[in-house]
Amino acid sequence: MSIKIETNEIENIFELVINKLKADKVEYIEVDEIMYWFINTDNWNVINENPENEVGSIKDDWDGLIKCKNKEEIISYTEFDRLASILRAISEKLAPIN
Repeated sequence: MSIKIETNEIENIFELVINKLKADKVEYIEVDEIMYWFINTDNWNVINENPENEVGSIKDDWDGLIKCKNKEEIISYTEFDRLASILRAISEKLAPIN
């Protein structure tokens, strides 16, 4: 089964998330320069095995996004992965699981 994710709905959801940060007067989030396991999308559904992981870096993700913003790099769909990692780090910082 598949779901349809509409671009305008993604935009609306991002706006809601940004508005939440603004409402809470969050001007910046300081996160540690953490490394994390990155699981490629072709391994997401490999639950009972040990999929091959790569190491990611929040700093590298942020630097890559800034380079795209500054037009130093061409934006690609890799930025979705980078942004997802940043959002995960923000979530953990503002609403830690532990």
